[in-house]
Amino acid sequence: MHLPVVYSTICEKALQKVLQEAYPTEQIQAVHYMLRGMNDTYLVETIDQKRIFRLYRSDWRTEEAAVVFEMELLLHLNRQGVSVAFVSEKMEFFKKYFA
Repeated sequence: MHLPVVYSTICEKALQKVLQEAYPTEQIQAVHYMLRGMNDTYLVETIDQKRIFRLYRSDWRTEEAAVVFEMELLLHLNRQGVSVAFVSEKMEFFKKYFA
Protein backbone atom coordinates (compact mmCIF):
# COMPACT_ATOMS: atom_id res chain seq x y z
CA MET A 1 0.00 0.00 0.00
CA HIS A 2 1.32 3.44 -0.92
CA LEU A 3 0.33 6.43 1.22
CA PRO A 4 1.31 9.76 -0.30
CA VAL A 5 2.64 12.52 1.89
CA VAL A 6 0.35 15.53 2.08
CA TYR A 7 2.31 17.65 4.52
CA SER A 8 5.82 17.62 5.94
CA THR A 9 7.86 20.01 8.07
CA ILE A 10 11.30 21.31 7.15
CA CYS A 11 14.10 20.40 9.57
CA GLU A 12 15.02 23.46 11.67
CA LYS A 13 18.78 22.76 11.54
CA ALA A 14 18.72 22.33 7.75
CA LEU A 15 16.72 25.54 7.36
CA GLN A 16 19.20 27.36 9.61
CA LYS A 17 22.06 26.28 7.36
CA VAL A 18 20.21 27.40 4.19
CA LEU A 19 19.30 30.77 5.74
CA GLN A 20 22.86 31.33 6.98
CA GLU A 21 24.19 30.71 3.47
CA ALA A 22 21.54 33.00 1.95
CA TYR A 23 22.16 35.80 4.48
CA PRO A 24 25.87 35.58 5.38
CA THR A 25 25.91 38.94 7.20
CA GLU A 26 23.48 37.58 9.79
CA GLN A 27 24.80 35.48 12.65
CA ILE A 28 21.93 33.05 13.02
CA GLN A 29 21.94 31.36 16.41
CA ALA A 30 18.77 29.27 16.15
CA VAL A 31 15.68 28.56 14.07
CA HIS A 32 12.47 27.48 15.81
CA TYR A 33 9.33 26.16 14.15
CA MET A 34 6.40 28.23 15.43
CA LEU A 35 3.21 27.74 13.47
CA ARG A 36 1.72 25.54 10.80
CA GLY A 37 -1.02 26.96 8.67
CA MET A 38 -1.31 27.95 5.06
CA ASN A 39 2.42 28.52 5.44
CA ASP A 40 5.02 27.58 8.02
CA THR A 41 6.31 30.28 10.33
CA TYR A 42 9.73 30.09 11.95
CA LEU A 43 11.40 32.27 14.57
CA VAL A 44 14.96 33.05 13.47
CA GLU A 45 17.23 34.25 16.27
CA THR A 46 20.38 36.19 15.48
CA ILE A 47 22.85 37.55 18.03
CA ASP A 48 20.91 40.80 18.45
CA GLN A 49 17.51 40.31 16.79
CA LYS A 50 14.57 38.00 16.36
CA ARG A 51 13.10 37.67 12.90
CA ILE A 52 10.20 35.81 11.36
CA PHE A 53 10.74 33.56 8.36
CA ARG A 54 7.70 32.41 6.45
CA LEU A 55 7.80 29.38 4.20
CA TYR A 56 4.84 29.16 1.83
CA ARG A 57 3.50 25.81 0.73
CA SER A 58 3.77 25.25 -2.99
CA ASP A 59 0.04 24.64 -3.31
CA TRP A 60 -0.92 27.78 -1.37
CA ARG A 61 0.86 30.73 -2.95
CA THR A 62 1.85 29.69 -6.44
CA GLU A 63 2.04 33.21 -7.79
CA GLU A 64 4.91 35.39 -6.65
CA ALA A 65 2.65 38.44 -6.99
CA ALA A 66 0.44 37.21 -4.13
CA VAL A 67 3.43 37.00 -1.78
CA VAL A 68 4.72 40.39 -2.93
CA PHE A 69 1.26 41.86 -2.25
CA GLU A 70 1.38 40.53 1.32
CA MET A 71 4.84 42.06 1.82
CA GLU A 72 3.66 45.40 0.41
CA LEU A 73 0.71 45.34 2.80
CA LEU A 74 3.07 44.76 5.74
CA LEU A 75 5.25 47.66 4.58
CA HIS A 76 2.20 49.92 4.28
CA LEU A 77 0.96 49.01 7.76
CA ASN A 78 4.44 49.53 9.20
CA ARG A 79 4.66 53.00 7.64
CA GLN A 80 1.30 53.81 9.25
CA GLY A 81 2.70 52.94 12.67
CA VAL A 82 1.10 49.51 13.01
CA SER A 83 3.31 46.95 14.75
CA VAL A 84 3.76 44.14 12.23
CA ALA A 85 6.39 41.67 11.17
CA PHE A 86 8.68 43.86 9.12
CA VAL A 87 9.86 43.20 5.60
CA SER A 88 12.75 44.96 3.89
CA GLU A 89 11.84 47.99 1.80
CA LYS A 90 13.78 46.36 -1.06
CA MET A 91 12.10 43.01 -0.46
CA GLU A 92 15.57 41.53 -0.35
CA PHE A 93 14.34 38.74 1.88
CA PHE A 94 12.19 37.15 -0.82
CA LYS A 95 13.68 33.87 -2.06
CA LYS A 96 12.41 30.60 -3.47
CA TYR A 97 13.31 27.27 -1.87
CA PHE A 98 12.34 23.84 -3.12
CA ALA A 99 11.71 21.04 -0.68
